[in-house]
Amino acid sequence: MKAQGFEKARATFSEYDGTTKSTGPWQIDVLEIDPDEFQGELTNSLAKNKVTGRETVSSMVNRTQALAGINGGYFVVGSADGIPGDPAGVSIVNGQLVSEAIGDRTSLLLSGNNAEITNTSTSLQVETESGESSVIDGINRKPGLIRSCGGVADKETNEPKHDVTCTDEEEIIEYNSYFGDVTPKGDGFEVVLEENGEIVDTYSERGHSIPANGSVLSATGEQADWLENNVSAGEKLSITRTVTADGKQIKTQSSLDIINGAPQLLDDGKIEIQAKEEGFAWSNDFYYHFAQYRHPRSFAGIKENGNILFITVEGRNPKQSIGVSFYESARILQSLGAVKGMNLDGGGSSAMIVNDQLVNQPSDDAGERPVSDSILIFK
Repeated sequence: MKAQGFEKARATFSEYDGTTKSTGPWQIDVLEIDPDEFQGELTNSLAKNKVTGRETVSSMVNRTQALAGINGGYFVVGSADGIPGDPAGVSIVNGQLVSEAIGDRTSLLLSGNNAEITNTSTSLQVETESGESSVIDGINRKPGLIRSCGGVADKETNEPKHDVTCTDEEEIIEYNSYFGDVTPKGDGFEVVLEENGEIVDTYSERGHSIPANGSVLSATGEQADWLENNVSAGEKLSITRTVTADGKQIKTQSSLDIINGAPQLLDDGKIEIQAKEEGFAWSNDFYYHFAQYRHPRSFAGIKENGNILFITVEGRNPKQSIGVSFYESARILQSLGAVKGMNLDGGGSSAMIVNDQLVNQPSDDAGERPVSDSILIFK
């Protein structure tokens, strides 16, 4: 793989580095991609090609015949928090928005053989022929449940709060074919749209077929009343989906993929951990300690020369590797020459595959954990 622009390395560290006294060890796997040499492609791959589902990184690599892969962003695990497998944050696949952002959390933008780390936000709106408009709250998720919060008019908070489920009884959710065949059933109102925005059907309850090339707007509470009172079959709706990266609107062309993560670890070569801004600094819950204490991690970095780093650190195994904190993750990125860095999903989700081999040891007793998405690397 080195001839194709890859550099792979493994290291064991026993030096103290961080805020918790320890002598290690740390087991670290690093995959470095040089875009000047590697002419392949980096992509966001959804589990089973759907928002609703989970799959191991090994399975995704095998299914797609990728060269390598690493687990991606956060996601819904249990049905009490939404649809299992739904990315908890922004997700774009082949230029199509399939999951909305959480506030303006850090994300990884992929385009061809290049990558960029930015703070990414999304904004969605529907407008009728008569000029009436309303916010669309989300894409391809269960109405009323916002995993990690940071949505529009969430009941508990509009700020990101990691792995906490906020609620909103009055929402409009857009569904496309990445969700599956049918929207979730329930009270409300639905509008079925052709690709050009023409309304082909309306229904006084939720739970109907999603057109292969169209979409469904599914509304609850007062938003259901608004939708029912403002649309009719045969009319056209205009849906605007805006994606902003570091404060600038970007085009969602077919070559663009985006995968969620958080928080930012490095900016301009300096340790700048956005734990509070991105929802990890709520001192009364587990994820405060998840940030401060050592756990298995996956993270990504960009070097000044444009080289891309993907890193896993094993953890929860005192004889093999104890894991790292966010701060220590940032220090590793610095030591490897990164100028930008971000955290990906970690814990039992951390997995890296190279040449069809799982190179790290996942911490779950059952082995490699099924996840919602992964970053795959193709020739």
